[in-house]
Amino acid sequence: MEYKEFVDYIKKQTKRIAGKEKKVELTHIIKNNDMEYDGIVILDKDDYISPTIYLDYYYEEYREGKDIDSIVMEIMLAYEQNKDRIDIKPSDIYDFEAVKGRIMFKLVNSKKNTKLLSRLVHRPILDLEIVYYILFDEFEDGSITSLIYTNHMERWGVTEEDIYRLAYENTRRVLGASIRRMDDIIKDILFEQAGSNRQIYEETVEMLNMGCGIDMYVLTNDRKNLGAVSVLYTDILYEFAKKMERNLYILPSSIHEVIIIPKEEEYKKEDLSLMVNEINSTEVHPSEVLSENVYEYDYASNRII
Repeated sequence: MEYKEFVDYIKKQTKRIAGKEKKVELTHIIKNNDMEYDGIVILDKDDYISPTIYLDYYYEEYREGKDIDSIVMEIMLAYEQNKDRIDIKPSDIYDFEAVKGRIMFKLVNSKKNTKLLSRLVHRPILDLEIVYYILFDEFEDGSITSLIYTNHMERWGVTEEDIYRLAYENTRRVLGASIRRMDDIIKDILFEQAGSNRQIYEETVEMLNMGCGIDMYVLTNDRKNLGAVSVLYTDILYEFAKKMERNLYILPSSIHEVIIIPKEEEYKKEDLSLMVNEINSTEVHPSEVLSENVYEYDYASNRII
């Protein structure tokens, strides 16, 4: 089947299995970097919101040979497993007093998000934009969030500056932020993956320690999710630069973290930009790319340039 036929079939079969007491709708969503996805939503008659199950991934599975009716059953299973996680009414989003402690922010690329930004509350910084969202709930395998659109701000009767101040305080309080050595993070991952086989772990760590290594550090939040926005906490950068006694290069690794490199004569900004471009094109999902540009934190002025 072509993609449209696939989507129509999935909707028809899902509706048949869900029964007359449920409503099945298709939805089209613009996500980060203006990437567009089709999804299916299954609603009980008293539901206002239900998980969106994205169909693009399932179409790729179908093209690779997976049986379409087993895909329909997977979609129904995903709905059953997640339907009770969401207990939000539209009125909850418009109650400013109820949500103001849950307002967070994240960073996205300005040029890659023209469609999305036209509808969102946002603030420019460098070649990026700060955008805002409501964090309703968190789970071990994900979270429930809602982007903040201009109509939300208008209904609340607040300004972007009000939202920014709340987001700055809430995001840091709830999600935290820290800088760690890259090799320490890798060692932690290796330790978990090695399990009881300590020989593999020790041999791999020894190879890491022998590497040429540029001194790299990772700045992110405690969840390691949407943590690149932690670069806005200039006091963390200031204390780190003070400890290193030099300015810092900031490499936008993804929307989830940035890499910090203490500035040295042998590190050229152009070379680091080439490295970021290479990583973006080979290692980072297109929906998670933040920027191709390398920034510098200036210790004397306490700002990113």
